[in-house]
Amino acid sequence: MSNLRAKGWMVFPIAALVFVALGAVLLARGDLASGSATATVRIGSGHGDPGSQVTVPLEALGLTQALGAITVDIVYDDSLEPTAWNKTGSPLDMVTCSLAYALHTIRCTGISAAGASGDVLIANLTFHLVGAAGECDPLDVQIVTFADPNGNPISASDTDGQICMDGGPSPSPSPSPSPTATVTPTPPPTPTAGAKVRIGSGWAGQSSEVTVPLEALDVPAPPGLGAITVDIVYDDSLEPTAWNKTGSPLDMVTCSLAYAANTIRCTGISAAGASGDVLITNLTFRLVASPDECDPLDVQIVTFADPDGNPIPVTDEDGEICIGGSPTPTARVRIGSGQGDQGTDVIVPLEALGLTQALGAITVDIVYDASLEPTAWDKTGSPLDMVTCSLAYAPNTIRCSGISAEGVFGDILVANITFHLVGPCDECDPLDVQVVTFADPDGNPIPFTDEDGQICINPCDGEATVRIEPETSYVAPGSEVTVRVEAVDVPEPGLGTFRVDITCDPGAVVQVTDCVGDPDGLFPGIPGVPECVILEDDPCHVRLGSFRFDPGATGAIALGDITFVAIGDVDQSTALSVEVLELVNSDDEPIPYTTQGGEIRLALMCGDANCDQQVGMLDAKVIAKFAMGIGPEVCSPPAADVNCDHSVGMVDAKRVAEFVMGLRPELECCPDIWVPTPTPVPSARLHE
Repeated sequence: MSNLRAKGWMVFPIAALVFVALGAVLLARGDLASGSATATVRIGSGHGDPGSQVTVPLEALGLTQALGAITVDIVYDDSLEPTAWNKTGSPLDMVTCSLAYALHTIRCTGISAAGASGDVLIANLTFHLVGAAGECDPLDVQIVTFADPNGNPISASDTDGQICMDGGPSPSPSPSPSPTATVTPTPPPTPTAGAKVRIGSGWAGQSSEVTVPLEALDVPAPPGLGAITVDIVYDDSLEPTAWNKTGSPLDMVTCSLAYAANTIRCTGISAAGASGDVLITNLTFRLVASPDECDPLDVQIVTFADPDGNPIPVTDEDGEICIGGSPTPTARVRIGSGQGDQGTDVIVPLEALGLTQALGAITVDIVYDASLEPTAWDKTGSPLDMVTCSLAYAPNTIRCSGISAEGVFGDILVANITFHLVGPCDECDPLDVQVVTFADPDGNPIPFTDEDGQICINPCDGEATVRIEPETSYVAPGSEVTVRVEAVDVPEPGLGTFRVDITCDPGAVVQVTDCVGDPDGLFPGIPGVPECVILEDDPCHVRLGSFRFDPGATGAIALGDITFVAIGDVDQSTALSVEVLELVNSDDEPIPYTTQGGEIRLALMCGDANCDQQVGMLDAKVIAKFAMGIGPEVCSPPAADVNCDHSVGMVDAKRVAEFVMGLRPELECCPDIWVPTPTPVPSARLHE
């Protein structure tokens, strides 16, 4: 179906469609020849040696009525090869010829706004003679359109011609027009089809009506679509009842619902050219067949050209209309995707695509990530009567609503939404679509699917990293652990100002007990204003911040030390999140950055009898004193039980000492204890 020649591809300049748009449909040849013909459409004759070229005129003779539009097919033989055409000497306003319109067929089309009369040259056609000497080959004229400037048909007859290869009979004489220069244009290469003409699909109950869009998608710009003629072939189960061009950007559209048996012809023009996704028209069908039946809508492209009449490569996509049964969603609600540099704005569209039922009302929530900050919205380009978006509808949620009194079809824009990229570099953040309302103008729901998007922040050159160090910390229940927040790889001219929040997971198993900002004293800040604050509303939320004057600090910079106490149980853990509120250099310019969070895990380290998160000779001493009854309780009996006999004794002290001295490769605690691989400390640390 995508074979353009088989579909009747023609090059039809935009102005040639004017009379069609006024109500005339391309006329069958039998209609043109009916009545008493006064005009004749004639192709000339000629001869030449094999291998040479011969030019013959295509003419309209004896015109007593003004000629406004003509389309003629010339069918030729294998012995001839058309190579060029020109309109030199023609009084018509515009002429175009497709030398490869169909197999062995040339199509020439011309128009005249004021009308031309008398003997009129249409075009000169040049053929390369590839046959054998002594051979004559016919040129068969087939009139497609012959009408006055108002689209009224003019009665006409046709006269065929022939071209002979010298060495055989002479061709029949025929008058020739005044000599004209022959211009041989170079045929353009055939590009790969990118555009598509599509008829929508739909469903409804028996005897009801369904409206589907006829669209041209992905039309390249420039120059855009200037002229389109499409036939839609349908089944007996459907009855076309109406069409409208509401929402179409074309200057003029007309559809003949009874162009031929079970065939609609739609034609449209655009003087400036339309590009992208273009609505041609909306077609309404009444469903007259029995339920549970699907009937095809077959797209057949006749004309698809730019405003200058040059053909645009195109494919087609058929549709169908189903009667009764359950609907298959054809519509999609989609939020676009985008990317940009940290600190810049990105605009993404919220769209409703593939609407085969009229959309009257839509409400959509867009859930976004903390790395994005919505700043604006607009409805420029939306066909909806009214659109509104609440950028702060709920935490991290935008709500957009739109209405259309008459309903809209095809692919439509709801709104454009602008996000400011505040997150770290080289990160992608989701945009989640949640459809609340999607209905026709009468409030009936329309089946749909949804399509999420994302916004990515580009990698940054010379970016810093704000991170938790170490990335994973271990702490025994009831004990404390301190982590460092640092900025590393800070480029010139150096860090001048920072403000960073550190938070735990909701329901965290640790709490902040202390924090020290700027532990290395690099940022004087303001006396009386602390560099680290534990926020009162959250026992696991710390804010670090300060500044310094020029020069800035570069390289690895300690921003703060935070101490946590473990209030959970063994095997629990919590994530530490880093959110950069400000990271500015000494020139008051933002510093590109990424973030790296951390984790605190509550663990009993095998052999750590005093719960200092190390295993050393001191632990062996603590276990031995406990076993002899002369020392305090071990902080964690399960951690001190390194042979897993459910008691703490001298064997455990011996095994810990062997492990510390390198005489035992590992310790074995009970399997219900989370056991990280311990690192023994030097025996010189034997102290109390």
